[in-house]
Amino acid sequence: MAAPPTLTCQSDANVFNTGYDGNGGKLSRGTSDLNWEAGLGDPSGFTSVTNWTPANVVGNLAPNAWVNSPYGNAEWVARENGQSDGRGSIVYYRYRFNLDPAVPLDSFALQFDFYIDDRIQQMVVNGAEYKNYVTPASPTGQGGYTSDSRLSETLLNGPTLAWRTGENSIIIKSWNLVRPTGFLAQVKVRAPCPPQVAIEKTASANGPVPRGSDIDYTVTAKNTGAVSADGAVVSDPLPAGISSAS
Repeated sequence: MAAPPTLTCQSDANVFNTGYDGNGGKLSRGTSDLNWEAGLGDPSGFTSVTNWTPANVVGNLAPNAWVNSPYGNAEWVARENGQSDGRGSIVYYRYRFNLDPAVPLDSFALQFDFYIDDRIQQMVVNGAEYKNYVTPASPTGQGGYTSDSRLSETLLNGPTLAWRTGENSIIIKSWNLVRPTGFLAQVKVRAPCPPQVAIEKTASANGPVPRGSDIDYTVTAKNTGAVSADGAVVSDPLPAGISSAS
């Protein structure tokens, strides 16, 4: 697997999707996910995984039960071929990435929409539990693989989550009743980076200007960032020795 991707203000926001091909679509079945990993562990937690491997794109392994991917840029993935892990198995899915220093941590957010077979039990961000889905009413976890069982989560800085510049990780803990296993997620990124405006100043003359002659002084503002700079106002004082301009 390639090195974890670095998310900048200009990055392709689809890189968090399962089965994403990096070009606006999804990978073919039988290929390896570009960034998501999977590993077999036990109920104690993600540290029980001894071997993380790239998740495999498997598509709909149970067409009479699973929802077909409703996304044109995300597909079902699984550990190995999705048929290896039987009753009661605990499969973990991991996504590692880096945040560029220009990305503001307090406003960076990930909107997860996902399906899972059979249940999600826990979501861990940067090694700390973000959410526990096991409750007395749902002892095996929540969510599922049918069209009406989609779950949504917005991962934003708060009491149970702390993004950081540099390396970050997201881990999904899933519980399986019977084969197959799988995970399908589409993720929307919110990273409102500030506008990056470059100012360029030019003058039609350099040096003394004879009395009564004209000099053209131009100020050009260029938005070199990835977000709009609507409403920005540029002002510049007159050069020394010039008292008025029109």
